Amino acid sequence: MKHPKLTNSEKRYISILYLMYGKLLWYVSVKILKDRDLAEDAMQQTFEKIIKKVSLLQGFRDLEKAKQYMYVVARNTALAMLRVQQKVLLFDELFPESGTSPDPVAETMINRIEAEELKERVQNMSPTYGEAFFLRYFLELEYGEIADALSISVSVAQHRVSRAKAILRAGKAGDDDAWK
Repeated sequence: MKHPKLTNSEKRYISILYLMYGKLLWYVSVKILKDRDLAEDAMQQTFEKIIKKVSLLQGFRDLEKAKQYMYVVARNTALAMLRVQQKVLLFDELFPESGTSPDPVAETMINRIEAEELKERVQNMSPTYGEAFFLRYFLELEYGEIADALSISVSVAQHRVSRAKAILRAGKAGDDDAWK
């Protein structure tokens, strides 16, 4: 891949971002992909995308906004890689080499469809609640880790996850302010 020509200032800025937030991005990638080798690939792709947008990141006055942007890029990159991996796994389950019963495959497909529907509902939710829910139930982070990742208190993290669960239980689809 051909990288854009970076100034010394941009190189320093990317180095600072990597030193400050690289571990968080790595952790997110590993939690999503559950594979260190794939997480390395995701990190490389993430930083390739970040390098392309370095001027945007430098435009943020607050490093917290850069962190949030980088987090979203890392999460989306890892999720895209996971989707590709799951399609391969699903194909292998549909066409197994040994003659196994089709019931476990059907059950797996149903579970995946339900999980995808839940992910879609969470993605349509307000990011305030959706991110906290995603971190808790899809990445299986503890409330303290969620608080650190979102730069909020543990009690706020707990409240956001609780509110997201209530919204999902109620099945609201458009009339609540949380769904936007």
